[in-house]
Amino acid sequence: METAYKNTKYKSLDDLPAIFKVKDLAEIMGVNQTKAYEIAKRQDFHASIKIGRRIMIIKEQFQEWLKKATLCEQFKNGHENLSKKEKRLYETAFWEAVNFLKKMEAEENDRRAKIKALF
Repeated sequence: METAYKNTKYKSLDDLPAIFKVKDLAEIMGVNQTKAYEIAKRQDFHASIKIGRRIMIIKEQFQEWLKKATLCEQFKNGHENLSKKEKRLYETAFWEAVNFLKKMEAEENDRRAKIKALF
């Protein structure tokens, strides 16, 4: 899992604190802060929490999101040298995986809603 650590105070994901700022997310991902805020506000990005007016990122959930995003990207790009039959099988598996992830995301959203309701 490569990330853009060139000019950051973090040399690996292990160096991140348990909860970090969107500014740190921008550094880690090698994007500007505007893009980092866009990522943090995305519907499929479950690693951010709002504390007052500040958006913070939870390290453990960020690592899971990054892993899932990386696997999805590899999966989407992994079928280029396959036969027609293999491509059909690959696409079927891809859409089954997408549906599974959507189900998992819906369950995560339900869990988050229940947690928010407690506060």
